[in-house]
Amino acid sequence: MNEVEVAKVLAMVSALDSRNVNEPMVKMWTKVLNENTASPWTYDEATAAVPTYFATQTEYLSPRGLIVTMKQARERLAEERHSRELSEVEWRKTPEPVCREHSKRITHCLECCSVLHFQVAHMAGENLHRWAIANLYQPEEAWV
Repeated sequence: MNEVEVAKVLAMVSALDSRNVNEPMVKMWTKVLNENTASPWTYDEATAAVPTYFATQTEYLSPRGLIVTMKQARERLAEERHSRELSEVEWRKTPEPVCREHSKRITHCLECCSVLHFQVAHMAGENLHRWAIANLYQPEEAWV
């Protein structure tokens, strides 16, 4: 972050803890925030971290406190992204049934989805799946 962005972040902080922000403080915070960082912190990360910090901490916010809060947010985002990618990979590996009547993937066949939803709504889980295999889907070899 540059000094202008850090000054804006410190103005947010000041609104919450009434600190007096001055030019030397902005310069030092900028230096500390940009020190030893493989991936530089962004203004958006910092402005998101300030309210998060004050919502969970009672200590005076230091550059380190801000860095720790931004780092935790990055880690959460990375975990969410990783989890989403893993579940999508698993989903893509699972073959999708193809309907007998229309030769479409089941999620792309409105008629067969309607049958599953309305005609056999009393069934669930494995029972519904077994019924669909017996009555609606093509043999598993045809699944895509």
